Amino acid sequence: ADDQSVAELVQALARYLPGTVLLRDEALGAKRVTGVYDLRKPEVALRAVVRPHGGEVRSYGPWLLVLSKP
Repeated sequence: ADDQSVAELVQALARYLPGTVLLRDEALGAKRVTGVYDLRKPEVALRAVVRPHGGEVRSYGPWLLVLSKP
C-alpha cells in the first residue's frame, strides 16, 4: 500500500475474508497508510492497518469484523 486511505485498504483486504467487514469510523477510514501487508493473513493485516491510528478490529463470529476506534 502506498499512501492509500484506510477505507481503500479495508475494501481491498475484505476480498480475502469470508463474511462482512464494516468500517464504523469515517475519520479512521480517511487516514492515510503506507506499508506492506501479508494477504495470507488478512485479519492480521487489517489490525496492522488500523492500530497505528488508534483503531481496533472486533470479531463477531467468523462472518463479521468491525473496525472502529474504541
